Amino acid sequence: MFVFYKFLQILLRPELWILACFIGSCVAFCSIRRSIFGRWLLFIGIFLFYILGIRPTGEALLSPLELRYAPFREDEGHSYEAVVVLSGGIKGQPQTRVATILGTKSLDHLVCGMRLARKGTAPVLVLSGGTADPFGPTAAEADTMRELAVEFGIQTSAIMTESKSHNTATQAEEVRRMLPNTRRIVLVTDASHLPRSTGVFKKQGFEVAPYPCTYLTSPGGWGPLDFLPSSDGFVLVSAAIHEYVGIAVYKLMGYF
Repeated sequence: MFVFYKFLQILLRPELWILACFIGSCVAFCSIRRSIFGRWLLFIGIFLFYILGIRPTGEALLSPLELRYAPFREDEGHSYEAVVVLSGGIKGQPQTRVATILGTKSLDHLVCGMRLARKGTAPVLVLSGGTADPFGPTAAEADTMRELAVEFGIQTSAIMTESKSHNTATQAEEVRRMLPNTRRIVLVTDASHLPRSTGVFKKQGFEVAPYPCTYLTSPGGWGPLDFLPSSDGFVLVSAAIHEYVGIAVYKLMGYF
């Protein structure tokens, strides 16, 4: 199921849709009888390339997810039993092949979690994330996050790691096994990922205080360059599709 879900996410990437249209138009143009069909596919491919590549489209899709929860208020006087930090990727350094979270969302999440740990928001910092790549062996993301947290002064006695999970649903299940009697937690992850992750952690019986750590959208209006297709635009659209599909699949499977 995990491999199927990852494969589905790949198929829903907008770049593949555009590529399919261009390849289909080339094949159709090779046949005189299908030249009209080829022109339509070419038009659709160009349209998708533009509309999915501009920032306003991505922000329109992603903003409802990122703005679902307000920024975390550290001065509200609530007591929490754990800060749960969800991983967000890992990289292998090409020269040494050593795993690192530098340059990934995992680093952003870890920084947010360490800030809360240093302020005494909760006595336990839980780092959650196993191997998220079904197509090859990689180091557990939580273990790599732990190494950096210890290096930056977080006491090992205050850190718990969950490195068996493969996705958000299993992260919630594994954290519940680790903390069977815990109720109130702060959940740290991307703002766009919080609607789905909060749902699955609540399903496990946690009282969740969402902490939107990173945002892809930005406040204010758009400039002229925002209406030109760019890699940033495709990143926003891909992130939105990833989350909306994830929410639909998780609800269908009863995860929340």
